[in-house]
Amino acid sequence: MLWLLALSSPRRACLAHPTQLLRLRGGQSPGELSDVWKKRLQAAVEAQQRDQLGEAAELYRMAMELHPPLQGAWPVLTNYGLSLQPSDPAKAADAFRKAVELAPDDKAKADSHFNLANALTDASQPDEADAAYGACLALVPDDGGAHYNRGALRLTRGDAKGALPCMEAAVRLSPQDAKAHLGVADCNMRLGRPEEAEASRYMLNTCP
Repeated sequence: MLWLLALSSPRRACLAHPTQLLRLRGGQSPGELSDVWKKRLQAAVEAQQRDQLGEAAELYRMAMELHPPLQGAWPVLTNYGLSLQPSDPAKAADAFRKAVELAPDDKAKADSHFNLANALTDASQPDEADAAYGACLALVPDDGGAHYNRGALRLTRGDAKGALPCMEAAVRLSPQDAKAHLGVADCNMRLGRPEEAEASRYMLNTCP
């Protein structure tokens, strides 16, 4: 019996308000063009907040085309990738690769690696996705979501032995996370350890 829930891919959006993005390298476009790209950018953020991701992705693309300095803005690339991922995860991965390079600090870089890993998973590039989760964890070792997603990815590839330490780390970091306990149980079942699996399943009683 397998208890693992479906692979979870949390999205780390940087839903920055457009007014936070106006001081960009290369200055601002003059006149009406300036107003147009600002309106497109604000509409993109609002569409993303309404979960209208296809519309948001197109609006971000238009804003970046109208005002090229946006193509070097980490929040814009992050939002664009997150909006694009459901329809074109490979293209979203390209945006996240750029976001990794432009991240302003280690936390932002870790989040960008995490988003990249999720997009690569969706794009059926598991080796690259696993490496991206590893890059995220090298920067933020206590990221329980990255441990869990890496473990779930490995389980989908039949690597229960490799997945187990990931799931155990997720449980250690988030003891109330039911899906992490289920992940440990699934790994142990696949490895022929039913007693350990049952112990993890029992721990679900302590989860909210």
